[in-house]
Amino acid sequence: MPEDLVRVFHFFALLADWRDERKKEVLIYIHCLNEILEKLAEKNKVKLELLKYALPQEIKSWILPSSYLKILQERAKEYLFEIDSRGFLSWIEEPVRRQILEAVRASYKRRFKEIKGVSASPGRARGKVKIIETMAEFKKMKRGDILVANMTRPEFMPLIKLASAIVTDEGGLTCHAAIVARELKIPCVVGTQTATKNLRDGQLIEVDADKGIVRIIKKS
Repeated sequence: MPEDLVRVFHFFALLADWRDERKKEVLIYIHCLNEILEKLAEKNKVKLELLKYALPQEIKSWILPSSYLKILQERAKEYLFEIDSRGFLSWIEEPVRRQILEAVRASYKRRFKEIKGVSASPGRARGKVKIIETMAEFKKMKRGDILVANMTRPEFMPLIKLASAIVTDEGGLTCHAAIVARELKIPCVVGTQTATKNLRDGQLIEVDADKGIVRIIKKS
């Protein structure tokens, strides 16, 4: 085998190892963070989900003031945050938050007839949209439906086997959805950015994965 080709294979092998290592470190971080949040929730007698709206620099002790808990409750209703050049998070407050949300909602109300993404597995299929965000929604998926998700994960396999096609917001040619779809020969379009926002459960759509296009045939 040519030496140049050997170096290419070696590079991609190292890259795959690096990606696996990065994923492992992220999972460890998430696990440790959840452990801390669970302790905070227990100490303050609040739901764990509420503490996910807190920022690290705001946590000063294990016992959180009631005034701060009220702030978290307000954030849970409608929230937006930004990341500055140093990588620090901060919440976007009124009235800027309201202006941004109104603009976003207005864009969602427009009638989208076509969504574009990356062709990850060729083919064409028609079916009803089923947007899956949590495992609690798995039961609504029926054979022949089109699976629409932000990204797929290994636990999505029972749904993928039922799907006539897959559409995701995120991902590229090497993401989970793309690899599995090619293996099972299911049409798949990834990287649409907006599929879960612009599509609705029950809509009849056509996935043209040869061109990376999702067309809305009939509104739900």
